[in-house]
Amino acid sequence: MDEILRDAEPPARKGRLESWLDGQDKKVQALFWDVIRRGYVERGYPFTRVFASFLRAVDLPEDHFGRQHPKAYVDRKLRDDGG
Repeated sequence: MDEILRDAEPPARKGRLESWLDGQDKKVQALFWDVIRRGYVERGYPFTRVFASFLRAVDLPEDHFGRQHPKAYVDRKLRDDGG
C-alpha cells in the first residue's frame, strides 16, 4: 500500500542539496550518507548539528543550503531507501 501511495506522490523538485550531491564524486556522496546515517539515524544527534558538521568538513558555510529543505530531503530519502 505504501509503495502505491508513494508512487502517486507528485515528483519532488530537486533541491539545492540534492543537486549539489549529484554533482559530487561518489566518495563525497558516500561520506555524506555515512555521516547522516551514523550521526542522525544511529546516534540520534540533531539533524542540524550533523549537517553543519558535514558542511564544515567540506568547507561550505552552514547556511549554504538553508536548513528546512535539506532535512526534508534527507528524511524523505532515508524513508524511501528504508533507513
